[in-house]
Amino acid sequence: MKTLSLALAAGTLTAALAGALSNSSAIAAPYKHVLLISVDGLHALDLANYVAANPKSSLAALADTGIFYPNALASAPSDSFPGLVAQVTGGTPKSTGVFYDDSYDRTYFAPASDCKGEPGAEVAFAENIDVDSTRLDGGGKPGDYRSQIDPAKLPMTLINGKCSVVYPHDFVAGQQRLRNRESAWRPHGLVRQAPRL
Repeated sequence: MKTLSLALAAGTLTAALAGALSNSSAIAAPYKHVLLISVDGLHALDLANYVAANPKSSLAALADTGIFYPNALASAPSDSFPGLVAQVTGGTPKSTGVFYDDSYDRTYFAPASDCKGEPGAEVAFAENIDVDSTRLDGGGKPGDYRSQIDPAKLPMTLINGKCSVVYPHDFVAGQQRLRNRESAWRPHGLVRQAPRL
């Protein structure tokens, strides 16, 4: 997941960025903004080794002013999109409904279908939705997801009778709303939990 992971992913590097900073003045500082950086497969030890070998690097400077969070854990199952969703929402795959980069939603329609036909569509949020998957910026302006993601490659859904594309952040928000609604309904017997196999 090049563009999506690069633009959105966060936790692995964030947890590692300040490897030796538990005594840093950054811990007591008030925060207005948080920079979340992630590199798939980069472990805290990898970063520590890099910073030790390159003490004047940008990563070393970030690590020197960041906060070390040694108790961070990957979501389970662990994959790029559910991991990112867990990092930015605090929800597990069970609570967000995002278990894998490639999902299926029975209420969505296929990309470019104009919500015609039977609902039920694959929901794949990886480099396959980039305007140009051969470029690191997805083929658009960095920071402007609407220029980097090709809407013709996105699943569709009906919202108030209007057919709309589903961007990754819409999918996460929709899954979270569904889980919240089910959590409120379950104690009243309105939602049944699937039997465990």
